[in-house]
Amino acid sequence: MESPTNQFQSKKTLILGGSGQDGKWLNKLLLEQGIDVLNPKREDITLTDGVSVLDFLKRHQPDSVYYLAAFQKSSEVSSSYNDSEVLEKSIQTHLQGCANMLEAIAAINPNCRFFYACSARVFGHAKSNFQNEDTPLSPVCIYGISKAAGLECCRFYRNVRSLHVSTGILYNHESSLGKPTFVIRKIVTTAIRILRGSNEVLRLGSLDSRVDWGYAPDYVRAMQQIIQSPIPDDFIISSGETHSVQEVVDLVFKNLGLDWQKYVVEDKTLISNKIPALCGNYTKLNKMTGWRPSLSFEEMILEILKLSLHE
Repeated sequence: MESPTNQFQSKKTLILGGSGQDGKWLNKLLLEQGIDVLNPKREDITLTDGVSVLDFLKRHQPDSVYYLAAFQKSSEVSSSYNDSEVLEKSIQTHLQGCANMLEAIAAINPNCRFFYACSARVFGHAKSNFQNEDTPLSPVCIYGISKAAGLECCRFYRNVRSLHVSTGILYNHESSLGKPTFVIRKIVTTAIRILRGSNEVLRLGSLDSRVDWGYAPDYVRAMQQIIQSPIPDDFIISSGETHSVQEVVDLVFKNLGLDWQKYVVEDKTLISNKIPALCGNYTKLNKMTGWRPSLSFEEMILEILKLSLHE
């Protein structure tokens, strides 16, 4: 592992998709280190327009780029979009925008480092209990298909065009800044409202569902350590273990002094498609950078609960 004094230290970084949970935590992390952070608005750069991307990079000259831009039908857009339209928008965001950015980097500053936020959805219904960087890609949803295309694009620019391009294959991760539709966030915020007197029911698709959950601030720390690594590559970012939705419910309601059985109802209609219980092996990332989760599962849930109570 590189010593801290020899690590790449960015002076000006560009975050694409900085308004989401990960972007907010990454901004906080980088700004605390005195790094100049660029967070362009939609009107500042059009990722699907190669000329727009090239012009933006020429004007701002970042030495590192975090590509966090994402498009998800379930939480981002109306159900009025059909699969063809969702696929088109997903490809534009996860592949075309990525390719335009990498092509511009190759033309303007080949030494600029690039990180692409990929997803464990690229593994689909994986046959192995634990997935690593060598697990075959077999996506079964549009999000996974388009993210897999972006992953392969990054590999091309790394292996063929010799750019410093790394990817993080991210498993589920949450925080107090997560969207209200995220499972842990939904459980926490609903339970707090119940504690404060709301007369409502918490509807969840399945209490038995198991997920590899991590803490978002840990995952953006991994992103920075990956981009600082001297050797660009693909890395799993995960907790390495799964937990059930039931465990989250138990922890949250118990710590608020509530009996969850009075308020929680399983509603199978909320499950649009069965998501396999994927679990990542982050050994490669640990060996390369020393990264590991800073919080246990229980500590993460209690931290999210504590921060949410003070909102």
